[in-house]
Amino acid sequence: MFKQDILPPLDARSASDLSKQMEETWGLLETGRPYLLRAFPQYLLWLSEYKAQRSVGSHYLKYVMPYGGLACDSLLSRVRSALGVETRNIYGTSELGSVAVSCDNHRAMHIIESFFEVEIFRDGKVVQDGQIGEVVITDLTNTAMPLIRYKVGDVGRILQDACACGRNTKRLEILGRVQETLVRSGHWVTASEIGNIAYSDRGVSNFRLDQISTNHFELQIVPSFFGVSPDVDSIRSRMEDLLSVGGTEPTKITPRILPFVQPEPNGKYLTCRLRPSAWVQ
Repeated sequence: MFKQDILPPLDARSASDLSKQMEETWGLLETGRPYLLRAFPQYLLWLSEYKAQRSVGSHYLKYVMPYGGLACDSLLSRVRSALGVETRNIYGTSELGSVAVSCDNHRAMHIIESFFEVEIFRDGKVVQDGQIGEVVITDLTNTAMPLIRYKVGDVGRILQDACACGRNTKRLEILGRVQETLVRSGHWVTASEIGNIAYSDRGVSNFRLDQISTNHFELQIVPSFFGVSPDVDSIRSRMEDLLSVGGTEPTKITPRILPFVQPEPNGKYLTCRLRPSAWVQ
């Protein structure tokens, strides 16, 4: 018989307070001994590295599953390494329900093709598999309120190559939100690409890239809560190279070290915060 418990959210405005909150959260987890832990991606990162630093036992935990935000590959790799467990993912929306689910392959999720038709659009047209664009979904079973080519606000791509798990359904890779995606000289730079650079540095516990003007960005970095310093120059250089693709002018990124990054009103954290002129249309 399965039981579900909902734990309090984490407030990262103070490193010392966050440490106390994580200690309390792990105490609750030790009492409840869950098989599966679901949380915002940043919560999973903080909790997993807190556990690794303090050797908190979690042998009862088998899987962790992010939700409510982009979980890029480098972030999830750090979670798996710190906790010693596997990650799984489910993609869906409140309007549609679960649309795709992951397997042992961490890269993409298998589309539930009997329930949904998933397409990728760019410039008003369907793109070929493997190309990046806006995720558009048609619900094949909802006859009460049909949703046909419904724009869910996410960016991704469809992978149709054979999956190592043996399933032959199409797979969906989510790469971020539309409003977090930058178009640089016709090239789409996704939140996933930006996040993979930041979270590949173990000295980064959270970050956000704010656009100041067309070629000027501010990179807000929250250092690790556990004494690891980020290589700010390397992160800045790699992001500048990424954002300068096809550009005629160099991209400038100004880094700032902050004690915390303010979440959105719904509690979620954005990878990029852009001015309207930079949004994907």
